Amino acid sequence: MDNNVNVLDEINKGATMGMDAIMFVYDKVGDQTFKKVLDGEYKKYKDITKKLRTNFDENANRFFRMQENITLPKQCLEEKYEENIIPTIYEKMWVKNKEKINEHAKNIEKIAVTDTYTVVSKVKQMFKELIKNKKFVFNKMFSLKEHNKNEVVTAFSGLLELSRRDKVETTQDKLFGDITVEKKKMSV
Repeated sequence: MDNNVNVLDEINKGATMGMDAIMFVYDKVGDQTFKKVLDGEYKKYKDITKKLRTNFDENANRFFRMQENITLPKQCLEEKYEENIIPTIYEKMWVKNKEKINEHAKNIEKIAVTDTYTVVSKVKQMFKELIKNKKFVFNKMFSLKEHNKNEVVTAFSGLLELSRRDKVETTQDKLFGDITVEKKKMSV
């Protein structure tokens, strides 16, 4: 680093000497065209000097050191190993894993294949039914024997929303009885 700072300092001295030389010649020359050329050169040296001064100020307090070579002691294996030990161990592991039985394999299909039901799709299905017929029985249209629980719950949520918005009228004669759904009559 010291060397780099010295180089910057020497270049700066050279640039300063160049500026001094230009000023010396400038005073001796009478030709205006040549003086303009000397002015341009002087400005270039001045810019170089500013850049060098900035670099010098930024780098004068930095210290660098050479990269160290770090050598680690070689470690020796305590035991002797045969060439075929790794393939033998791998083969044993492969056989062991092959013999394992996945107890949850039956459930994977159930987990992987899931149907998604949206309230919107169930509401559309109910409206289509109401277009065909004046009314329908919810428990028959969405029976747990023909549909899974998630689908029935989603459809029931849609029915509640339709009822809340006064689009349908629902009746139920007894607790846990059939729910009859019919389209709400528009009052004029």
